[in-house]
Amino acid sequence: MELRKYKLKDIAEIVNGATPSSSNADYYDGDVIWFTPKDLSDQKTKYIEKGERNLTLKGYESCSAKMLPAYSILMSSRAPIGLLSINVNPCCTNQGFKSLILNKEICDVDYLYYYLKYHMPEVESLGSGTTFKEVSKVALESLEVNLPSLQFQSKIAKILSLLDDKISLNREINRNLEALAKQLYDYWFVQFDFPNEEGKPYKSSGGKMVWNEKLKRDIPKGWENTTLGDFCEMYQPQTIGTNELVSNGLYRVYGANGIVGRYDKYNHEESEIAMACRGNSCGVLNRTMPYSWITGNAMVIRMRNNDCCNEFIKQALPYMNIAGAITGSGQPQLTRENLSAVSCIKPMKTILQAFSNKVTPIVSFQLQLTLENEELIKQRDELLPLLMNGQVSLNSDL
Repeated sequence: MELRKYKLKDIAEIVNGATPSSSNADYYDGDVIWFTPKDLSDQKTKYIEKGERNLTLKGYESCSAKMLPAYSILMSSRAPIGLLSINVNPCCTNQGFKSLILNKEICDVDYLYYYLKYHMPEVESLGSGTTFKEVSKVALESLEVNLPSLQFQSKIAKILSLLDDKISLNREINRNLEALAKQLYDYWFVQFDFPNEEGKPYKSSGGKMVWNEKLKRDIPKGWENTTLGDFCEMYQPQTIGTNELVSNGLYRVYGANGIVGRYDKYNHEESEIAMACRGNSCGVLNRTMPYSWITGNAMVIRMRNNDCCNEFIKQALPYMNIAGAITGSGQPQLTRENLSAVSCIKPMKTILQAFSNKVTPIVSFQLQLTLENEELIKQRDELLPLLMNGQVSLNSDL
């Protein structure tokens, strides 16, 4: 594969962004799509449609922001350097970007996206500054870019895009499955329309409801009020220090904010429900992957018996007064004692078992898709440099 050397300025116009005065409400919440680096920080896909906040035409015209045509490349140039997306609609950005309007007779937009992703350490090295590093327009213009023919660019981008498309599809399926599990819980345990003995919605079909003084509400006959400690077992696992994390470790490590790194050992074979119990994220829930290390910054919460799967408690916890159990002003924390005292509803065993039968396949499929995505991401990231360097031959039929 023959490569031709360019300067980035030869294949793209590099565009700065700007921000209107934040004190003028007339400048915001209009129809002009506008991005900040924050909009890209949680972006899981290559393409982006809109940001958190739009500008009005008046706001856009008040500053030096420039409109970018659809399918330009947005790249954050400071705090942090290197967040990348491709806009699917015309837009503008704030000053935290150096965006690229491509000469599409020379360069394929998807190919350059992947090229920059692979060469991001080189882009980051162009940054300068004392408070925080920023890549200037002049420095970025001088970046050398080696391009194959447009035909080869398209083929390489197609291979990588197919992997990204599958990853995105799996994430979308998982979001829908999560919504399905939540809807099922809400229907059965909030609206109390679980199937009665005839398979009809319990409450809507006239099922008997009984006032519960402790919970201050009507609940189905045969259900009880209890505490989280009576219903579940909970504990904080052993903590490991950040200096013990291993970059290429086999197993995920979960802390207060979800996955915090990798380790060469695991302390939980099964998927668990872990609640952040220290810091500002107190009360945040994570469903961990099997074979993971969960640290003491999270509280593992399990059903006490086999009447129901742990997904029940994951769906139930957001409806409980967890905030009332959090103590500490400087450093918020959740103790097992306080969490155990939180009030909750205890449905009948038969209903819990029926819910478990419904939701267990949903959770299993979610975990399967998450594992599949990890493998796809690994394949994509291993394939990326090989394709960029011409170390993999391409099928002419692509």
